[in-house]
Amino acid sequence: MDPRAQKRTNDEAAALAEQIAGKLKADPRRIDALVKEHSEIRLAGGEPYEVNEKTGFVPEFKQLALRLMLNETGIVRPTTATT
Repeated sequence: MDPRAQKRTNDEAAALAEQIAGKLKADPRRIDALVKEHSEIRLAGGEPYEVNEKTGFVPEFKQLALRLMLNETGIVRPTTATT
């Protein structure tokens, strides 16, 4: 787990999600900069995730990603425990 997340309460996580979503809604072109600044998951090469029906993500994340349209923003709170 990313050290930033380890120290964050649920309320702090919700506030951060709202803050980032607000920035993204204001200017969707900032997505790459916002991901670079706030992402707590590092991928080799920095390539974006490809999400489809077979993607092994937390179900709530996958459902939201598949539902969102281009430049649309959403926040999800998973009910599934993650480690």
